[in-house]
Amino acid sequence: MHHFFNKITKFLIFLLIIFAIIIFSYTSLMINIDTTHALENTTQDTTFFDLHYEGKHFNFSASEFKIFSKVFMINEKISKYKRNGSKSDKIQILNRAINLGLDLDIAFNYIFPGLDEKINKIEKWVNTKSTDASVKINKYSNNPITINKEIVGITLDKDKLFKMMYIAYTKTNYVDLEIPIIKTMPKITKEKLLLQTNKLSEFKTNISTSSNARKHNIKLALNSINGKILQPNETFSFNEIVGNRTENRGYKIAKVITNGEFVEGIGGGVCQVSTTVYNAMLLAGLTPIISFHHSQRVSYVPIGLDAMVNYGTADLKFKNTSQYPVYIFTTFSNNEIGVKFYGYKIDNISYKLISNIEKTISSDNEKIEYDKEKKYTDKIIYDDEFFYLKKHIDGYVVNSYRLTIKDGVVINKELLRHDTYKPQTAIKIYGVEKRPKISGNVDNSVDNLKKLCIY
Repeated sequence: MHHFFNKITKFLIFLLIIFAIIIFSYTSLMINIDTTHALENTTQDTTFFDLHYEGKHFNFSASEFKIFSKVFMINEKISKYKRNGSKSDKIQILNRAINLGLDLDIAFNYIFPGLDEKINKIEKWVNTKSTDASVKINKYSNNPITINKEIVGITLDKDKLFKMMYIAYTKTNYVDLEIPIIKTMPKITKEKLLLQTNKLSEFKTNISTSSNARKHNIKLALNSINGKILQPNETFSFNEIVGNRTENRGYKIAKVITNGEFVEGIGGGVCQVSTTVYNAMLLAGLTPIISFHHSQRVSYVPIGLDAMVNYGTADLKFKNTSQYPVYIFTTFSNNEIGVKFYGYKIDNISYKLISNIEKTISSDNEKIEYDKEKKYTDKIIYDDEFFYLKKHIDGYVVNSYRLTIKDGVVINKELLRHDTYKPQTAIKIYGVEKRPKISGNVDNSVDNLKKLCIY
């Protein structure tokens, strides 16, 4: 019995010792927590950060970043270094993070909770998307092409920033840093686009004597072409771009050349547009594919350099064989029209167009007709009177060439077309009425008879 009592007594003493140890440990921990908490409040990190870029400053201090959770605090107390401790503690945490292979941004956000939010705001302000230079077109301006300058891409270099922050933070309480960036250069610069948008050529023709209807048609066709961009290896088709010349599309009746004669037709004047485009294109150095001459020479360009079009049968086509886009612009006034080409201009290269009449085809034949329907009584009445409805026009065999000139010297002579303009026979119209007899002396002299012939 006495032996049993001794065992119970020893067991109770053991329990009391364990309990005492637990109470002592808990009390010591609480005291340590309170003491450390007080210490943390008296050893705050006073480091000031000044990060700046392009004159804009982003400022914050280490004291802004506080850890309030007591759970965190208790965990921190049993660790070697404290996030809310002194600056030396924080540096030790950073060094430990580096030794463990952790990224500095993670380590900084550990000692400065919420730092990533501040860095993200800086990043949004600094970062700029890389943007290529671009062509802006104002097709109704005298200078129809302007270039929007490229924008260099800017990205905040976070890795470098945190490395710089670490080095500065371990050395000073005033971290003054120029924010590091990574530049992304755009592929297309203004300098490149300026080289690709030079004026290649301009060609003008006169319309001062054209009727209002003809001028209307010309302007309508020019508007369809104005601002056209011909990409590399793209083919220009006049008929595809301008479209069918019909009344429904706004075209009016004006003079056209049909079988060598001027007659009324829908879309008269459009051939002057195609001819102006043709000459501007040749002077720009583009590659002609197909073009047609009129049945007779026209007045607004040298013979052999005209380009007749007729929707469905005769087209004007050429190709941009360069590596760069070609821009086509048109101009219109009551006196003249113009076509301009812009693109990549090869230094010291220019072009000249010439046409040579190789042969003249004459014809003295006249076609005689009588005004039986009396359509021309304003000009003739009697059978001894006549006028030329159509004068004789010689025909021609013509070669047209494009000369390529470098530094003032012709380096190439290219045959463009070999055309034959057929002669046009004169048409002589006589009146049909018998002239009444006049009593008395009649002057039948040759000079008087010539007065009866109206040209």
